[in-house]
Amino acid sequence: DKRFASGSLGKGFAIKPSDGKVFAPISGTVRQILPTRHAIGIESDDGVVVLVHVGIGTVKLKGEGFISYVKQGDRVEVGQKLLEFWSPIIEKNGLDDTVLVTVTNSEKFSAFHLEQKVGEKVEALSEVITFKKGE
Repeated sequence: DKRFASGSLGKGFAIKPSDGKVFAPISGTVRQILPTRHAIGIESDDGVVVLVHVGIGTVKLKGEGFISYVKQGDRVEVGQKLLEFWSPIIEKNGLDDTVLVTVTNSEKFSAFHLEQKVGEKVEALSEVITFKKGE
């Protein structure tokens, strides 16, 4: 997706899922969940805003194949299951199931570092990015 690739939605990373489970990358409050259940926005207590977006073009599925375990206003903790999706439905529709995670307010940070190597398998709860608030 050009918006993610260009960084216009913030700096972030993408993960090719090994299963259809998506976990909270940060602790915070669910600020937004789309009716299609493929994207969730979370804001941490210290103001980090993260968008977790499953797939590219998956909005077209209108929620088919997605189950959400949270709702707007819920408090979530790192590692808490946010949603599940069924990859075969995504693939059957010619779409990509890559999970995109962006810090939508990344312009507020002075440093942003990817802690994992590109192509490396990432386990749940692994630290993927670090960032430092601007001075």
